[in-house]
Amino acid sequence: MILPSAFTWEGIPHALRSIGVLPVAMIFAAEGTWWLIETLVHWYREKDIHPLEHPYKKEEEARLIVGAALIILLVAIGFAEYDKYFNKWAKRQEVQDAFSADFVELGREINQLPRNLSKYVLVNTSGTLVDVLDPFDPTGRTRGIPMPAQTVIFITGTYNKEKQEEKNIFYILPGQEKFITERNALVLPLTR
Repeated sequence: MILPSAFTWEGIPHALRSIGVLPVAMIFAAEGTWWLIETLVHWYREKDIHPLEHPYKKEEEARLIVGAALIILLVAIGFAEYDKYFNKWAKRQEVQDAFSADFVELGREINQLPRNLSKYVLVNTSGTLVDVLDPFDPTGRTRGIPMPAQTVIFITGTYNKEKQEEKNIFYILPGQEKFITERNALVLPLTR
């Protein structure tokens, strides 16, 4: 199950390509947890606090106490991980940059603009090319623009020709600004 991740070069390590190993990791974690529970139950049961007590009652008490301790531990881990993920990690600038927060904000700004205003998103970044409607081709053909524009395309909902024309949002490359003949057109660079 490691082979999909091991035989690729792009984005290593890649969690989605190695997700097939997840059941094995969870089995080992479950085995370790089960071993810990049994060890603690055995330790508690052997601790002779009440020597005249019935052995089955002692077993039940041991499992109840160990189970309660484990639940408290798991809840504490849950709170600690929630704090690390949502309060510390998610608010870091590096995370905002990695998840293209500036492109999301640009998409939201474009959504607030009037529909009758022509908006040209200047895709001034590099990346793998994806097909998008060419606003300067009268036949309606598509051309490749760099992938970072996909974030704005998703936020604005302009993923096909009809939506782009309906919302007056078009994607252009550097150098194509000279083809814009409309007086009130707005050119928004992807990176500022």
